[in-house]
Amino acid sequence: MQDLALAEQWYLNEAPHVLASFEEEVDTTIRLIAKRPRPYQTVESTVRRALVGKFPFSVFYRILPEWIEVIAVVHQSRDPRTWQRRV
Repeated sequence: MQDLALAEQWYLNEAPHVLASFEEEVDTTIRLIAKRPRPYQTVESTVRRALVGKFPFSVFYRILPEWIEVIAVVHQSRDPRTWQRRV
């Protein structure tokens, strides 16, 4: 996922001491979504958003019949059209 790779690259360059924590928080958020996808806020039609703990990022996803589709992992200050174009 390009969004996540860009964020990881930024942390690697600007704050390498927190990169592992960032990756762990994103992984934890995605695991929580996989276990219980429905409690998170619906932000557009079938798209939901989960906030990443300790970091200003959101995971946008859809619940499909057979799996959970992660649409984007983006910084909360980014233009919402960043992920909306993928829906």
